[in-house]
Amino acid sequence: MRALLLVAIAISSLSSVCPSAQGARPEPGLSAEISSADRAKFKDVRDGKDWRNPSVTIEGHAVQIRSRTLVGIGIRVPVDQLRQQLVKLPVGDWPYGRVVLASDNGLVSSEDRDWMKRTHDAAVQVLKALKIEADWWPQE
Repeated sequence: MRALLLVAIAISSLSSVCPSAQGARPEPGLSAEISSADRAKFKDVRDGKDWRNPSVTIEGHAVQIRSRTLVGIGIRVPVDQLRQQLVKLPVGDWPYGRVVLASDNGLVSSEDRDWMKRTHDAAVQVLKALKIEADWWPQE
């Protein structure tokens, strides 16, 4: 009984100093089957309707995600859910590799411009963390 108590105390102590012992998991990432962006596959795309990879549109308080497997107009999520949603997309949605068509919604009220900037910056950080390139449209 005493040995069992000592083991329980040791495990409890370990979990307080070692995050992996607490069940903390690394952030999910894209499948290793998805290659780096292959510009040769999309360099000639000039119309959004011809884009085959996922696309993200930054809106004032959210991000619109479109993909071949998302029905209709896609999904609209808070930026803090962008990573989880992109990771959920199947490998087949990424024929160009790790790249998304990205754009900022130009129709934003003056009150929402600050939100748009924060959402944009947060989305860029998520894409970088996932090693996803953003092909921003319109291109300057």
